[in-house]
Amino acid sequence: MSIRDFQIKIKNDLFVSKLNELVSQGIIKDIIQVAKDALLNEDVIDVPPVLVKDLIKKSPDLFLFLLSWIRNNGRPRNSAHVLGKMFVFSWFKLKKASVLFENKENLNSMFWEESIKKYITNDVNSLRWLVSPKYLRELYLSTEKMWDAFYSNLPNKWHPLNDDKSKIYLQYQSFSENSSLSLEQANIYFEYFFTILRSERRLLYFSQRRYLNDKFKDYNSLDGLEDTNRPWDIDHIYPKSWKNNYERHHKVKQPFINDWIGTNGNFRAISLTDNRSENNLLSPGERLDSPVAREQAFITDKQWSYWSKLDKATRKVYMDNAEGNKNFFYAIVTRILDIYEEFWNTLQLDKLMD
Repeated sequence: MSIRDFQIKIKNDLFVSKLNELVSQGIIKDIIQVAKDALLNEDVIDVPPVLVKDLIKKSPDLFLFLLSWIRNNGRPRNSAHVLGKMFVFSWFKLKKASVLFENKENLNSMFWEESIKKYITNDVNSLRWLVSPKYLRELYLSTEKMWDAFYSNLPNKWHPLNDDKSKIYLQYQSFSENSSLSLEQANIYFEYFFTILRSERRLLYFSQRRYLNDKFKDYNSLDGLEDTNRPWDIDHIYPKSWKNNYERHHKVKQPFINDWIGTNGNFRAISLTDNRSENNLLSPGERLDSPVAREQAFITDKQWSYWSKLDKATRKVYMDNAEGNKNFFYAIVTRILDIYEEFWNTLQLDKLMD
């Protein structure tokens, strides 16, 4: 039963009577607690409650489906698969989650172990076409082809699939209901997907979940679903003011920088206090010099190999310096892919894509 179905049924006296009976017996409360336990997964993954709260608020049909499934089957066996499907459906834009209610077989005991590929179709409301992190690393990091495309501001920079033998294209073709999927259409699907990797803040929060859980215990809870003031900032690792000052002084725009500076790859969640104490004069290398700061921000060693080279000495010449630009590009793209791979591996998405 979807939210829309519930809104219709709540007008029926018999339905209301049965609902009151479930409430009075504590059954609904118990089901909701099982759902919360599955989504928080405190023993293994330890999902920040703020992400669970966000899921309940923004994807109520999905949460209602989980409650219905628990009512039929009890406690899920594999919480990682529950999280994987719930977050993928919510964050990667399954626009009509009510489709899950249309087939009663989805309430079977093995639903959370079943592949999500059947929800990836050509329909505009279907799930975005996910790609293995391994294939993304081959595309963006194994050669300098993508760096050249963005630094040269080529018109097809967001449509990188130009070979019908490429692994991503072949994977997309396996999703498609149409075996003659064109490269042009595949590139459109890829851009939709990669836009989510660049801009979906919940992926960033998931990668920094240990920091959010440790630093913001009082705020980070499921007590109430109302909005409250978030106690952290989304900070630019490479300061936006550096870009703005350069463009204002030289009266030019930097499309290459603008493509990436406002993405997950250049963002980190940081407490309001820590962010206010930092100065925009600090370079990325200085901001992340401490191993603790890197761990909190989910800065991997590979990311650091690029961020560390963006120091204060290069600030004034950075925009005109190809080597500096290359470090900027690879720091951010590597970070975007690391964040996605953390999500993919932790929630065992490879098993859900079989």
